[in-house]
Amino acid sequence: MKYSKIVHVYDDLSKTNVTNMEINAPFPEPHPQLWFCSMGEKYHTKQKLSEIDFENNKDTLYCYIVEPYGDFGYFIGITQKGQVPVIEKIRQDIIDKLNNIPNFYFMIQTKHEGTYHDSDFQQIQNQLIKKKIPLRKTILNILTSWYVKDVYNSYLKRIKSNDPMIISLFPTFFIHKGEELVRNNFYDENNIENYLQQPREKLFLYYNRRIRKPHRIILLLLMYKHNMFDNNLVSYNLEDFIEEKQQMSELDYGAFTENKDEYSSFLSLFSENDWNTLYPKFKETKRRLIDVEDWERLNGFGYEFPETYLKSYISIVSESMFFEPHRYNSEKPYKSMAHFHPFILVGGAFTLKNLKEQGFKTFDKWWDESYDNELDNNKRLLKIWKLICELNNKSLKEIHQMYQEMIPTLIHNYKVLKNAGLNMKDLYKKYYDDNIIQEVENYDKENN
Repeated sequence: MKYSKIVHVYDDLSKTNVTNMEINAPFPEPHPQLWFCSMGEKYHTKQKLSEIDFENNKDTLYCYIVEPYGDFGYFIGITQKGQVPVIEKIRQDIIDKLNNIPNFYFMIQTKHEGTYHDSDFQQIQNQLIKKKIPLRKTILNILTSWYVKDVYNSYLKRIKSNDPMIISLFPTFFIHKGEELVRNNFYDENNIENYLQQPREKLFLYYNRRIRKPHRIILLLLMYKHNMFDNNLVSYNLEDFIEEKQQMSELDYGAFTENKDEYSSFLSLFSENDWNTLYPKFKETKRRLIDVEDWERLNGFGYEFPETYLKSYISIVSESMFFEPHRYNSEKPYKSMAHFHPFILVGGAFTLKNLKEQGFKTFDKWWDESYDNELDNNKRLLKIWKLICELNNKSLKEIHQMYQEMIPTLIHNYKVLKNAGLNMKDLYKKYYDDNIIQEVENYDKENN
């Protein structure tokens, strides 16, 4: 079947696009749908289920939407004992329609989440089968990840299944950070050259809202060991986040380095003696604030501080994942490009490659970016650390000259991001509607 458009289907239109503040609580009966965010809602056509004429609109792909957010375990029912998964709350009349109406599909909308695990797919599929919701009529809309389909295909191969769900990927952060750039208009574009030519006080900007990630702890401890805090803008907070304070207090060298294969790069650079000498001193620093006091309100959207970027030359972008087998770009590199910052990307392999595919330029003309192609996590981290040290050894005068050479690339990246924000409607059609329709049609061709 050829589809011309997608329509989001809701039980009650008055309750669409609202934050579910009780995501940890039992969901109301018999209304199982839940929503989190407004990302792209104005570009989705919405319709109330009771008002749809399926028979006379066979060229429309109708998608009954549920949109989990936060701890995915709440959605699939594994976080709390006795919790009923959301899928098991889907009404029987919805299930009947999914089985009997060809152009009616079930969609789990997670275009802000790219960390699906093997166990997540297992839970979802088991719950769908239990409720007799056809896997072939289920669409998982997921944040663009160049690994998640491999995870799913490996799972299908392991269970010897020829009945997969449909997976569609969407570059959420690319498009929505572009929208934010346009909306906030951080800079007077008539004076961008003047902004970029001004000398700056610091070399690196290294944001860490939360450091309870092994790669972030490793980089912070290495930078602390090599006295890099004073010459760079480095943020972290061990004082105001209770869970971070507890985790860091309980962390010891033996526990942190227990998986020696995973953290061999750290072991080669930071000895147990270093840990015993420097780690207590690092904890005593408690926090380094470089822009705002109230960290609890900070998140990846809505909080930008141009003046901080104007004080430094290069961002160290520490992604959410590094050692984990997840591969996607969050909002973090786009934040740097919105403020004309070159960056070193501390993330999974091929993160820079993914950015280039979106039209951005990176910085291999000025430094070694071969770390992006390195699949071995420890070797990739060592390459990144070597690059950080090499740049840190340069004078600010040398870095300033390098930065001046980068200005055309930085302006190019800014414009690509801005154009994404200016053309959201077209990009939603391309990456969302057209892509989902293509995935559904390809699935039908391959399985019919």
